[in-house]
Amino acid sequence: MLAQINCPRIVRIVGKRARSSPTSCDFSKADAQGGLLSQTYATGGSFTYADVSATAVSGSFDLAFGTDHVAGSFVAKVCTN
Repeated sequence: MLAQINCPRIVRIVGKRARSSPTSCDFSKADAQGGLLSQTYATGGSFTYADVSATAVSGSFDLAFGTDHVAGSFVAKVCTN
């Protein structure tokens, strides 16, 4: 079984400010062939941006999935498309 957290388009850069929507994140489980077994959307949480530049965004997150949560840090390249 494979598991991952997906946060598509979680960051929108507007000038030097970043905007996010933690509830667009989901926790997905898939079988060995990539078939989706389950998908749960975040019920809340927060993102803290440590640095926002023209090329990357870094920071930390704490996402709630009902009574469960996951926390960590990230560095993501800015998509220019």
